[in-house]
Amino acid sequence: MGQALCPADAPAGFQRSSAGGVSGSPFRGKRSNDARQSLEELVQQQKRKCYDIIEELDRFGKKVSHWIWWICPTDVPGCNDPYGTYVTKETAHGLFGEQAAEQEW
Repeated sequence: MGQALCPADAPAGFQRSSAGGVSGSPFRGKRSNDARQSLEELVQQQKRKCYDIIEELDRFGKKVSHWIWWICPTDVPGCNDPYGTYVTKETAHGLFGEQAAEQEW
């Protein structure tokens, strides 16, 4: 599992990486204790944002706002994700099934 890389204009609390990006998401400290909570928040955001995301894609024909981490979740929190959501090997199965956002999509 790698560190999150962020744009050079990332908010305070991030550090520049040797690759020129910024690393050190302030959400990383939550990882070990909050994997299940992160999954639950991720699914909630998928449910809340689905309509807006589809509308954005229909209207502009491309992605123009910040939401990719909710659609293509990774094992590190997104640098601009206000909820710091991520999945782990143990929680990824929660993206599918009764509690998931599948029906909204």
